Amino acid sequence: MNSHLGQSWIEAGEDLGLRVVAPFVLTTNAGESHTYDAVVCDFGSRQGMLLMEKWDESKARVATAGGYGYTCMDASQYKRCSSAGVGLVRRGVGTSMAMTSNPSFQRTACGGR
Repeated sequence: MNSHLGQSWIEAGEDLGLRVVAPFVLTTNAGESHTYDAVVCDFGSRQGMLLMEKWDESKARVATAGGYGYTCMDASQYKRCSSAGVGLVRRGVGTSMAMTSNPSFQRTACGGR
């Protein structure tokens, strides 16, 4: 089931023509699975931008190691994200625009680029 943040971004993706997958599970080579509210593909960094509604330091480290950017944001004030979605990322806290890539991470939602 989608979180409010994930659902808001699915709707924004439809409005803006962005590929959004929610929820998104990133699995490391060690078999550790980390669930994020959503991933915005083709946005933020090489693998995409992972979205978290609640800050989690370990998820931030995993995201960066996997070549993803990440942001933590509170979407509770948005009923329908629509084109405001891009503004949500710009106002996000704890944003990482990591440009490193680790091709050994699984990329099932956005695909490798």
